[in-house]
Parts: sequence; structure tokens; C-alpha cells
Amino acid sequence: MTALVGGARLGATRLLHGRALVAPAVAGLFVVVAAALERVVAPSQAADHALAGATFGLALPLLAFVTLDRATGRARLDAAVWEVARYGGDRRQGAAGLIGVSALFLGLCGAALAALAVIVTRSSGDATLARDLLASAWVGLLGGLCYGCWFALGSGFGAAGRGRTVALLLDWVLGSGSTALAALWPRGHLRNLLGAEPVLHMPQWSALAAVLALSLGYATATLWRVSR
Repeated sequence: MTALVGGARLGATRLLHGRALVAPAVAGLFVVVAAALERVVAPSQAADHALAGATFGLALPLLAFVTLDRATGRARLDAAVWEVARYGGDRRQGAAGLIGVSALFLGLCGAALAALAVIVTRSSGDATLARDLLASAWVGLLGGLCYGCWFALGSGFGAAGRGRTVALLLDWVLGSGSTALAALWPRGHLRNLLGAEPVLHMPQWSALAAVLALSLGYATATLWRVSR
């Protein structure tokens, strides 16, 4: 338990450092600008386009990449928790704490980014604003958690955790489709939760199960690779 808390504190210290908060601020600004442009170009579909494109298509995965890079100290995951392990702490528990804090941080960021996209693209007098705001923020929370676990898994590979770059490319290239190749990455299932093109014609409700299963699978595989 001490190692778990130590890993969580280590991750929180790195993520809440002043310069580390620049990335979420930039992501938020990007979403606001993109959403405002969508409202001008296609008012009736602005929210859908801003969420599927700028928010979940670009801002959130890039923010997740940067967040795990920062949380791990730009190192491979097992080396990132060396401060916990050097005094006899369980390295795997330390990694679990670090991953948990990173995923929670991204979940909150994802919810905030989704909420920004909806607020900017919808008028304050819209009767469905509150409902859509809640629904989008919920998807953002799930998306942030899932991406946090996905990039944590990537951080366990390569020198300095460079597997994060491969994880980003896999999600972008393969996750953008709707075939079986897209089933293993977050992007397609989050798109389905937003009501856009599903993966393998899966019903929208199944995307929730897929995102939760992927998050659990990524986290389990990540911790399995970390030696005690």
C-alpha cells in the first residue's frame, strides 16, 4: 500500500508541476477555437464535428501522450517508479499508483474538453444543452481513462518509453477505421459513443463495454510487464 501511494504521489507531483499544466491549457484553447470555427461553418452539426474531430480525434490523444510522457519523467514505466523501488517498495504497486493518477487526471481533462466543445458550439438557451453537456463529459471521462491506460502500456516499451509514439500511431492509423483492425484501440469506440461511425457495426451500448474492457486490459498488461 505504501508503494501504491508513493507511485500516486510521484505521478501527481510530476503532473501538477506548473509547466506540466501548460499542455491541458493548450488542449483546451485548441478545442475552443476549433469548436468556434465549427459553429461558424456548420452550426447544426458543430457539436458533433467538434467532439469527434478536434476533441477526441486530436486534443485528447495528444494530451494523453504528453501526460504519460510527463508522468513517467520521460522514462520507461519501470524506470519511472525507481524512486519508489529503491527503498524496497513494490515496483508494480508504484506503477499502479502512477497509472491510476495519470488516468484520473486524463479522465478529468477529457470531461472538461468535451464540455468546452459543447458549450462553445451550443447556445445557452438550447433546451438540450444540459443533457448533451453531461453525456459528452461522461464520454470524455471514459476516453481520458482509457487513453491513460493505453499510453501507460506504450510507456512500458522501448528506450525512454518510446512505445508511446507507437501507441499514438496505432490509435490514429488503425483506430480511425471501422473494421476489425480498429477494435483494439480507443478511438473507434469513443467515436461510437458519440453516435458516429461504429467499429464493426457494433451497437452504441457495446462501445461502453469495449472501452471499459480495453482500459482494464491495457492496465493489466502494463502492470504484468513491470517486475516487482
